[in-house]
Amino acid sequence: TMSVILRTSFFRQGRRRNLDDEGRSSSSSPLMVLAELPPPLRRQATLRFDPSTHRLREAATAVVRKVMDAPTLEECRGRHDLTKRAHRLRCETALTEAAVGDATLLDAYDGLLRDVVLPDLERHFPASTVFLCQHPPTLRVQPPGAATCDGGPGRTHRDADYGHRPGERNYWLPLTDYEATQTALHVESAPDAGDFKPLAVDYGSVVAFYGALCRHRAPPNPTASTRVSLDFRIAFRIAPSRRREARSLDEEEDEPFAGPLASHYRPYSSP
Repeated sequence: TMSVILRTSFFRQGRRRNLDDEGRSSSSSPLMVLAELPPPLRRQATLRFDPSTHRLREAATAVVRKVMDAPTLEECRGRHDLTKRAHRLRCETALTEAAVGDATLLDAYDGLLRDVVLPDLERHFPASTVFLCQHPPTLRVQPPGAATCDGGPGRTHRDADYGHRPGERNYWLPLTDYEATQTALHVESAPDAGDFKPLAVDYGSVVAFYGALCRHRAPPNPTASTRVSLDFRIAFRIAPSRRREARSLDEEEDEPFAGPLASHYRPYSSP
C-alpha cells in the first residue's frame, strides 16, 4: 500500500514543506525528478478498476452538474454557446474550480491512485521513489460536433510542446461509453511513429501512455452524445546516485513544473 506524505493544494507548497532547511527530504537523501521514464513505462498500458468500488463517474457527474445541464454525462450541454471561445474558457475554468472543491470526486480519485495506479507503478521503481500525482485530475467535456474538449481546433501535439517534462506519464480515463460517442483520444505508439489509434476503451479502464513525447489528438465528436473524460499525469522522484548527491534540490527548483504548467501535484511515497 502507498502512504500519503502530504495532502496539499499546490505541489510546490507540498514539496517545500516536506524538506528540511538544507533542501533535503525529511526522511531520506535528496530526491531528483526523473528526466525520462524507464522504457517499460513509455509503452501504452491499460489498467482496469471496479466501477462499483471506485465511483468516479457518479462523482464526476455531480461536478459537471454544477456547471452544465447534465441529465447524464452523455447528455450534458453547456448553459451558454460553447462554440464561442469566451464561453468555452469560462466553462473550462468553472469545471476546474468545481473539481478542486469537490471532496467526493477527490476521494474517489485518491482511491483509484492508491488501489490501482500506484501499485502498478511501484514495481518499476526503488523503495525511495516519491510519486508526484496531479491533484486534482482534469475533467474534459467534448460536446457533439466539437473538435476538442474545449470546442477548439483538434491540434496534434505532445505535452512537451507545453513545457511538460519527459519524466511524466499520462493517464486517460473515459467517463462515457465509447459506443455512444464513437470518440476517444488518439495516440501514437511511440514518438513520431505516426500510427495514431483511438484509446477505444469504456468506463472501468484507464489507459497510461507517454504523452510528454508521443503525439496525441482528439478528433471531432461526430455523434449527438457528449464525451466526458478524466485525465492526469504522474511524475517520479528518486534518490540520486552518489555522484549527484552533492547537488542541492534548489538547483532544480524551477525545472520540474515551471512556465505554463498550472497543474497541482500531490506527493505519495512507497513505505
